[in-house]
Amino acid sequence: RLLADCLLGLGEVQMYEGDAAGRASFDQALTLYRMVGDRRGEGAALHNLGLLAHMQSDFGKGKEFFEQALRIHRALGDRHNEAVTLNSLASFYSKQGNFSESDHALRQSLHLARILGYRTGEVQALTGLGVNQMTQRQATAARAYFEEALPIARQCGYLRGEGALLNNLGNLASDETAYAQAEGFYREALVVAQKSG
Repeated sequence: RLLADCLLGLGEVQMYEGDAAGRASFDQALTLYRMVGDRRGEGAALHNLGLLAHMQSDFGKGKEFFEQALRIHRALGDRHNEAVTLNSLASFYSKQGNFSESDHALRQSLHLARILGYRTGEVQALTGLGVNQMTQRQATAARAYFEEALPIARQCGYLRGEGALLNNLGNLASDETAYAQAEGFYREALVVAQKSG
């Protein structure tokens, strides 16, 4: 199991560095997890394979991996990773323009995040719902989701989420030609970005 965990961690680093070897590391980890019957590890490897496929614009394969991971998380009663995977699956649906499926997955993720007290997951789901609305030119609904998520991000110290929310609020204000308000949001986002590194 340790070897599989190490390969999973290595694959994550490789994936975020853009190294194609990440796929091989995830595949090896998946094989090892299956050999030892570690379903939790198998779900993690499948989720990461989904992320990698998504990043490489292989959306069909990404969806397949996410759905496999989701089935495992649900079978194990792993609600945290179920929420995370639902959020990833929602991203797939929104990239395909299927906002109703994306919103459905995000609402499920949000529900689980709230039950678990998983505040970062709550911010991510609310942000996803807001981005879907913003993409569909529903500024009022988008703003409501962003404004609901912003204090949560601040309370739990989720700087990356806070910065993204402020930037999104700036984009909405700019689209409405409320340039002074947009500038304020962008300046706040810059301060947060500098804090988060």
